[in-house]
Amino acid sequence: GIMDGLFSLCCHSNTQVRASAIGVVDYAITRYGWLLLPRVPRLLAAVKLRDEKMHGKFGLPSCALLRNQVDSQGKRKRLSEAMKGVCSLLAVPRASKQLLGNEKTRYEFITTICGNEDLVSLMPAEEMQKMVHYLHSIFSPFRLKFYSLPRASNFERKVHRDSLTFLLDILSTDKEASDADDAVDEKAAHWRKLLHACWFLTVMVDEDDLLGDEKAITARLWKICFQILENEYGQPLQRVCLGLFGRLVMIIQRGSGLDLLREKLLTDSFCKIFGKALVYDHKED
Repeated sequence: GIMDGLFSLCCHSNTQVRASAIGVVDYAITRYGWLLLPRVPRLLAAVKLRDEKMHGKFGLPSCALLRNQVDSQGKRKRLSEAMKGVCSLLAVPRASKQLLGNEKTRYEFITTICGNEDLVSLMPAEEMQKMVHYLHSIFSPFRLKFYSLPRASNFERKVHRDSLTFLLDILSTDKEASDADDAVDEKAAHWRKLLHACWFLTVMVDEDDLLGDEKAITARLWKICFQILENEYGQPLQRVCLGLFGRLVMIIQRGSGLDLLREKLLTDSFCKIFGKALVYDHKED
């Protein structure tokens, strides 16, 4: 009950109350970390706006219902306040560890981070950049190291494969959508989504993905990597893809992927593009 009350205060409309409650929760879960485990799926559901029937569960308001609540100026101010608290709770280090605990929660986390364009667009104009910052605070810890889990069961292997397929689909289909003549905010959301997807691929792919029996995923990984390097000269997405390319090269030692890499490196045009990408990346650093 006490923890639920603290979670409710984390979504309070007053900034100081929210900040104080988040600090108390951060300290409390260092002593009672097990209380956080059942609450992480509830927090993810709130970010995805799929918590219509969860109002009050663990003390959190339903963000899906708050989407329809506007103030006298026609703005969804209450939604932005609640979402700031939810994102701050998910950014707590112990929550980050819970998100990485198994393949299922990783998949939920990936689909949440790569599917929040609508959430940002619902915010008042003055809150959009703040919300992007809050969402990025959840994602940023996962840029720092590689994350690979042993997959002992068929279910874990399937969920991991679904995660990779989901990310590859974003980079292949949403890339085309991002080139359309959309509004500036919509384009920015598309590019954030592409960057997140490429980062997730970089930190999650491992030896089993490239050297295992899934030849289709191996071929798609190399194809997407080559495509981005060739088409996104000087763009942030190309810089992230250089990291993915280095990760794949570091892992690959044999198999069909090595043949694809050798064939591509024998192409004069690709070598020139790859060299320019490295030069641009070095200049930016």
